[in-house]
Amino acid sequence: MDPWLKHTGTVNSEFSLDADSNAEQFVQLIFGGNSVRNLTYDLLSKWFNLNARLNLNGFSGIKLAINAHADDIGTQLLSIRNSAGQAKFYVDENGTATATALTIPASTGSTITGHYSVLAANVTSANIPAGQCGNYATISLEGALPGQTALATPVATESGIETTHLSWKAFSGSSGSVTIRACNPSNSDINTADQQSWRIDAWAH
Repeated sequence: MDPWLKHTGTVNSEFSLDADSNAEQFVQLIFGGNSVRNLTYDLLSKWFNLNARLNLNGFSGIKLAINAHADDIGTQLLSIRNSAGQAKFYVDENGTATATALTIPASTGSTITGHYSVLAANVTSANIPAGQCGNYATISLEGALPGQTALATPVATESGIETTHLSWKAFSGSSGSVTIRACNPSNSDINTADQQSWRIDAWAH
């Protein structure tokens, strides 16, 4: 073959496949004479299918491979590779994710060593007098210890705390529980109904 023919191309700014729109379902761009590598657009599902490896090199040494090669470990639908091409994270055909030797940069602060969470229903809450702050509710949370970071999130409901003037925060003041403390800036007492659910979270460091 004339070497010149290996470098032919188009000077047009657009190159169309199926320009006459006669394809019934598949429009293919085929690589190689044996037709084993192709990029196919499925007109019915409206997605692209690549029957080989796709590497997206965002920066040096990192590769994202989609529809990984048959020589890879198992059948990898998605894999992240190092500069040597080795899969460090991959998802197989069953949806199982596997990570090997992933390195997470060291944190400059305290390491989170535990997370505890509970959804408590029909929480009994206290009346918060006008212009005052008080302990609104205490919720049991196994694993919570004094001094841990705590968060209280109400599940929105009719006449819930989120519909009032109350502001609130959470703290872990004793082992096994988290307290919600609320402040009432209004001129009247606020006593919400004991029917709200709360998501309580605490983190150990």
